[in-house]
Order: sequence, then C-alpha cells, then structure tokens
Amino acid sequence: HIRLTIHLIGSDGDSRFSSRYNKWASDERPTLFQNLVYASADVSLVEGSLPKLASSLEAAIVAKLSTQPFRMVSSYASRKGSSIYYSRKVGYFLQALDFEPKVLDGRGKRRPPSEFKELVFESDAIASIALACLNSTLFYWFVTVHSDCRHVNKREIDAFPVDLHSVETSGSAGSQLANITAKLMKQLEANSELRKMKFQHDTLTVQCIFPKASKSTIDRIDEILGHHYRFTEEELDLVINYDIKYRMGKDSGEEA
Repeated sequence: HIRLTIHLIGSDGDSRFSSRYNKWASDERPTLFQNLVYASADVSLVEGSLPKLASSLEAAIVAKLSTQPFRMVSSYASRKGSSIYYSRKVGYFLQALDFEPKVLDGRGKRRPPSEFKELVFESDAIASIALACLNSTLFYWFVTVHSDCRHVNKREIDAFPVDLHSVETSGSAGSQLANITAKLMKQLEANSELRKMKFQHDTLTVQCIFPKASKSTIDRIDEILGHHYRFTEEELDLVINYDIKYRMGKDSGEEA
C-alpha cells in the first residue's frame, strides 16, 4: 500500500489542517482525491508533532485526551520495579508484552530481541494497566496520528495521556484491565510461533507474535479505556474500528 498524509498550514503558522494517514492500493487511485477529507489539526498531544486528523470525531478524542493531567512518563519507576517490553516496529498491530520474545542464535543460545525495549513501573498493577494501554487500538491510533508511522518512539509512549494511578484506584477499571491483559498475554504466548530467519551473519530462531488473532480481546481493553476517558459511542466506535480494513484484511499479513 502507498501511504501519505497532507498537511495544510496557513501563512501565519497558526492555522493547521490535515488529512488522515491515507493508505491505498493501485485500484483506488481513480477515487483517491475525491475521498480526501481534512480536519483541524491545531492541537497536538506530542510536542513537535503535526497530528494527522481527518474528522471532528478524531478532534473530539484529542480534546478529551488533552484534559488528562498526567502522561505515561509520570508513572515510570526510578529504580527497580515491574518490567514490560514494547517493540519499536510499527505494523497493523503494535506489540507490548510482559515477557521478552525468544530469539535464539545459530547455536541455540538466547539473545535479547533487538527491536524490543524495556519500560519499568513501580508495581505489577501499574505495569499491567500500562500494558493494556500500549496494546489498545487507542494507542495504535495515537501512534498513527502523532508518529512517523515507521517506529514506536519513546516520545509517543511518554506522551500518551493517562494517569495510571487514577485508573488503578477509580472504580473497577484497574482490576478489569489487569484481568483482560493477563488473558491477552496468555493468548499472545499461545498463538506465537518459533520461526527460523536467515541473515547474512547468522540464522536466528525468532518467537513471532500475532496480535491480530486477539482483536476481540483488545476491543475489550478499548471499551474499558473508552469508559475511563468518557468517549461517546461514536468516538469509541471510531477507535475500535480504526484502520480495520487494513488491520483485519486478508492481505494485512502478520506481525513478527
């Protein structure tokens, strides 16, 4: 698929509009320009980023997220704590896990996966809620809107608007997310596959993860987060079904 975002910036620098992050196949070219939609993109949730928005619903989601008093960076542990791991690769699904995927060299010796980075939180409960957020379609949307769409950069994770301690202590959201995240991790582990990959320097055996098979579980995470952020039904529907044509299409491929 070819991919492109169009930004329109006024001569004063203050008026900003954008298209969404468009994806299209060759047979869509005749109708591409007729289907372009622009929306106000004045508010960015990530410093230095031009957001890729294309509807008033997306702008409303940004407005609600912008009212959050804390970002994920505020919940990191300064010393030892509970670790989770995220992949810097951007595909149709992002990968965040409570375990490091196996990577074995040609001699069967385990080595750290190069694309996975560690985040440390002060408790298992907080780490579990962070893990839920990073696996949500809401975060996939957030990364698509604010990143280069090629890497999950630390700045996007740091800037994600969430008060993890508030989620943990307000009502049942914290325990619900902990339970559904534990279920998701078991599914990802069970559906993973060990595959051999040949490189110039070595042949590696890599544990490949397939989040697409757990989309219904991820949807439940978004429902809980949507209630926390007080999304309307229309806003939640946009999040859950964001990019659904490509993410769940038969030609979408799998994430490794």
